[in-house]
Amino acid sequence: MKYTERIKNFYFKPQRSDSLAFLRIVFCLYIIFIFPRIWSITLLKTVYFEYEPVGIFHIFENGLGQSQIIWIEYLFPIVSWLGLLGIFTRFSMPILCLLSLVIFGYGNNFGKVDHGSQLFLMALIILSLSPSGDSLSMDSLKTKKTVPNPRWIYRWPLATIQTLTILSFFSIGAQKIVSSGFDWFLEDGLYLTLFINPQKNVLTRWILDQPKELCNILAFVVVIIIELFSPLAFFRPFKWIYPFLWLSFHIGVSLVLGGHGLFFSQVCVYFAFFNWNALFNRPEFYRSTLKTDRI
Repeated sequence: MKYTERIKNFYFKPQRSDSLAFLRIVFCLYIIFIFPRIWSITLLKTVYFEYEPVGIFHIFENGLGQSQIIWIEYLFPIVSWLGLLGIFTRFSMPILCLLSLVIFGYGNNFGKVDHGSQLFLMALIILSLSPSGDSLSMDSLKTKKTVPNPRWIYRWPLATIQTLTILSFFSIGAQKIVSSGFDWFLEDGLYLTLFINPQKNVLTRWILDQPKELCNILAFVVVIIIELFSPLAFFRPFKWIYPFLWLSFHIGVSLVLGGHGLFFSQVCVYFAFFNWNALFNRPEFYRSTLKTDRI
């Protein structure tokens, strides 16, 4: 019964709308400033590679036409700014989510399926179904709508995104252990990956010049601590520690292997782990949730 109550509090504990609204702003800012680069890379693929639809993109049998691309290029920035400013949020956020699925996913139909933005898109789907415009938005000012009391509808989207993030990392680590066992970090897998990497830089060469045990230690930290032990993020104080570990992981991969820019979209998702009520000068509410905002 005790654990049932904890799970119930984790997903449905009444919470103010600020944290959810702040997450909406973070997502929209990322989309507004990163979208042009992603879309330009995708359009470049259409010139050099053959369109091979996967998944739901079979509905575009011959790919997106020029007129459809023009409509997307005009409509996407508009709904992005509407979502950021919180204007018609109940409509603009689902439209933004749908267009994001098309834009981020369209580049996967040219021979290679990237996997850097899936977590971001899944979290965006949850965010688009939530009342994220009830605070820090033009909608709330226009209707003079205030939410003085915490409500559970502002808690479940954040808790669901947290669960999705934790299980994503855990499944990655578990899959590595199941498929390769402890050889993943006891053998020379990471060392060979760095050795054959064509984008070697100063840091990569420095790691390769060290004893191979350094690569084993780095692989152990990633597979065991960062991925397999990620469910610890359900509990304090690990809830505050793991988002920084995940961020450090992305930075490290980008510095050592190069590229992997899409993975930084996941940083937006990690903002769901922070209780922004403290930031908005509500320390009394923050203290009241300290014991229940976990499993």
